[in-house]
Amino acid sequence: MGDVKVRISKRGPFQLELKLTYPIARKKKVETNMYDFTGYFFIPSQLGINPSTYSSEDFFDDYFSYTRFGILDFSLDDLLNHHIKTNPLWRIDSFVSEDHFEKGQNREAIIYELKTFYNIFHDRMDVLKSEFRKLKHKVDEDDYHPIEIFTNYRDKITKVFGVFRKYRDFFYDERQDEELKWSYRWVDEGISLDYEKLLWYVYDTAQIGREEELVSICAHEIEENIDYRKSQEYLHYTYKYNNKKNESFIFREHSIRKWAELNLHMSRTDSHNPKQVSLLLISVSTGIAMFIFLLLTLLIVNKFMNQPALWILSGVLAYVLRDQIKDNLKEYSKKMSPMFAADREQHLIDPKSRRRSGFSREWMSFTRMDRLPAPIRELRERDKNKLDKYLLSENIIRFEKRTKFRSRRLTQNHPRLPSVTDILRFDLRRCFYKMDTAVEDLFVLNDDNRLETVQAKRVYHIGLIFSITEKESGMKQSVYNDYRFRIVASGEEILRIERVKG
Repeated sequence: MGDVKVRISKRGPFQLELKLTYPIARKKKVETNMYDFTGYFFIPSQLGINPSTYSSEDFFDDYFSYTRFGILDFSLDDLLNHHIKTNPLWRIDSFVSEDHFEKGQNREAIIYELKTFYNIFHDRMDVLKSEFRKLKHKVDEDDYHPIEIFTNYRDKITKVFGVFRKYRDFFYDERQDEELKWSYRWVDEGISLDYEKLLWYVYDTAQIGREEELVSICAHEIEENIDYRKSQEYLHYTYKYNNKKNESFIFREHSIRKWAELNLHMSRTDSHNPKQVSLLLISVSTGIAMFIFLLLTLLIVNKFMNQPALWILSGVLAYVLRDQIKDNLKEYSKKMSPMFAADREQHLIDPKSRRRSGFSREWMSFTRMDRLPAPIRELRERDKNKLDKYLLSENIIRFEKRTKFRSRRLTQNHPRLPSVTDILRFDLRRCFYKMDTAVEDLFVLNDDNRLETVQAKRVYHIGLIFSITEKESGMKQSVYNDYRFRIVASGEEILRIERVKG
């Protein structure tokens, strides 16, 4: 078992995204993996996010999540190594080398390997783009050798293309299944587009470093790549003055990627449990309210028979109490049995077997500082001065998510599966409605001792602390460190997300 990997980033001006990569147990005795995520949002009270203005329904309207399989950590050398039996190119070769022209025979298995190959290649190109982005900052350093680095990768990529494209005749054979042919074409087009994107990153890096030879190599490679796509009647290039065609180009590129990623995404179906629990709580609270109404009625009959207004008042009181009783019952049931009263529960469906292979349960509530677990409270108050600690009030949202995977079932259907990534997106737009003007004027004296006006952004800090625990069935619980972040926002957008150490 590896460690849980955490990535946090902003998505657009108002969205926060968390990527939690959970390792999947591969031991035969381990049936399941279960991960508990608890997040605390510390929101300044002046932003108006509190229990009376922001319900759990509002929270789940602003929250979205999805789950996908981790991509196999394959290098370009691994893709070229036919001794690795988990290599999708090796598996495609094993299908192609046999007679599989009968309609539908192994069609789904071949398409699955095509998508797997594309996802690995796309991931490798993203890794290489990141590597060349870092090279931009090493122009004056001794280890700056972009030509050697690129030509090494280019040779391997060319070999990968050669291995993959040698199967073209198999997929284009007139006896072949039409869906197989188009699946091959989409993957072939997709890897060409991904490689070209890498070439543009390298080209940009070469220009910054004044590496004219590398600029020339990239330009030649880009031309050849475009000519290949043109010869295959794929979308082949972008236009300087035709936005409509460029939009189609981007749409096509993303469509191919989304098609291939269908291999990775676990679909979700809502469980009926939360609705049934809600109906049960409404019934119980209605019954309690009616019982109170009957008691009041008996009291009025015995003591105030000639005052019918009291009858009406008792009925209104019972109706008002019903919702309060329901909310209190819900909170009490959460404390007594969280599994019984989740705000949302979903089943996770394996895209390959189309069987339930896990579930998630989620809860949202407001809490107070004195009710936080001691480690979370100590982490929040660490390094705070008295102004922060005593004068600035905060409303605290607690979000909990329990995710359980049927590890054995997943690894039986996906023997190469390394991990599962849970992606959580929180839209914080409602926090921005009451923020003041984003920019304020400040005054300084310049070198001539004259007054000047400078502008500075007025910012708000939203604290975020979360913890993750993991438990494999039949094994001891593993506890991961608590994570602490600061979301710095102005009235216009999230400016940055800072990791708070210590």
